Amino acid sequence: MKGIKNMNTKRITMVCALIACLAIGASGAPALTYDLKDLGYLPNKKENVSTAAAINNSGEVAGTSGGAAFRYTKEMEEIGPNPYALSRGFGIDAVGQVVGDSTFDKGGFISHAALFSNGSVRDLGTLPGSGEFSRANGINALGQVVGFSGEKFDGEGARAFIMETSGKYLGRMVDLGTLGGQYAQAWGINDSGFVTGNSQTKGALGLVTHAFLWNQGTGMLDLGTLDGDFSYGTFINGNNHVVGYSTIDKENDRVHAFLHNGKEMLDLGSLGGASMQSDRSYALGVNADDQVVGYSYLPARDPAAGDGPSYAMQQVAFVYNKGLMMNLNDMIGEAANEYRLDAATAINDNGQIVAVAWVNSASAYRAVLLTPRDRGTSAAELDRAGTSINVNSATYSVTYSMLTVQVTYAGAPSTTRPIISVYDGASKELIGTLKTKNGSNYFGSFAWKANPQYIWIADNTGQSAAAKVEQTK
Repeated sequence: MKGIKNMNTKRITMVCALIACLAIGASGAPALTYDLKDLGYLPNKKENVSTAAAINNSGEVAGTSGGAAFRYTKEMEEIGPNPYALSRGFGIDAVGQVVGDSTFDKGGFISHAALFSNGSVRDLGTLPGSGEFSRANGINALGQVVGFSGEKFDGEGARAFIMETSGKYLGRMVDLGTLGGQYAQAWGINDSGFVTGNSQTKGALGLVTHAFLWNQGTGMLDLGTLDGDFSYGTFINGNNHVVGYSTIDKENDRVHAFLHNGKEMLDLGSLGGASMQSDRSYALGVNADDQVVGYSYLPARDPAAGDGPSYAMQQVAFVYNKGLMMNLNDMIGEAANEYRLDAATAINDNGQIVAVAWVNSASAYRAVLLTPRDRGTSAAELDRAGTSINVNSATYSVTYSMLTVQVTYAGAPSTTRPIISVYDGASKELIGTLKTKNGSNYFGSFAWKANPQYIWIADNTGQSAAAKVEQTK
């Protein structure tokens, strides 16, 4: 694994170089704390390291470990194993399909966009006329994949594509075009088919790049910048809200994380204070509640500087919630003695975050999963669970190892969008998130290895309910 490099905002660099193998403000925000789980690393690899790139609403994680793409469900597993291939995982859909890239021939050095599904890996090819390399960065519920294809590894000077992996346009990569320049890269897609990324602008002489929002009806729209010349879109949520990073003035290359809410680009600030060197931040993920994750810097005293100016910086992961950017290292309790969170790379609609952390005892970087500590997980609170969530049925099929849950919801004010999650009542492990047919009826079926006996159900407004699980054939 490569060491951390300085960020160059004149090129798209999605995170610190550690993750490049993938690539204080308002008061009143709720106090968040997280339980940290080390996802480990793939065995039988040369390196005991791992990086996480994406997470779905069921808590499944995609990433890379020891030169191989992985998916984490209950444990880390190599997907589409090939003894001759080098592969990486960058995106994951609701059913656990992973996209990324892979080499496909013995001793090969050319990597192509890849789809990892059902224990196999599929070569998605390249965009005609674009070059030999390609990689896939995102996949949605419709099986649409986005990424870029070009003449160089990791896409410098590449072209953005969208690709259907099923249906009428199976196997066809479509060029998304540009904002008038020569190149573009696509990084994220939501379930409605809206895409974000970055593109060279018209007449920019290869130097100016702007974040974009693309859909089939409007084509590529320029999202502009906070100020200055550059912006990069890195992820998009279901509300078509885009996050990324942008220059904040015309004098230097300092960048801040942004959230584009569909109307304007909002500056999320940084953790670096007034220091010119550390006043930087990069947003990498956003969920349906506009919680944003990424990384920023803190000023750190360089002992070698003596009494002179110090330019040392400490990189830290952040979560931005309700107007406040917070250092995630301050929110994991005693785990901070062992783990240093350098970058948060994705967040799901349940508030679970995946990050890359330095592990002191292992002297290595690892993918970690942060789960919000919920006030309703104790046995006593299960007994006191409210009645606004009514469980109509909870059954477990032994034959299919499938848990099916149906509930009626009558709890939140109309202005609050309920997200209802199901947990194993004994282990408190997240099983998945329910879907809705209308405003009150929710349902879901989840592959689960054994009957959990009872489940705990909670929403994002504090309502909860507990139910026994009936076992069926």
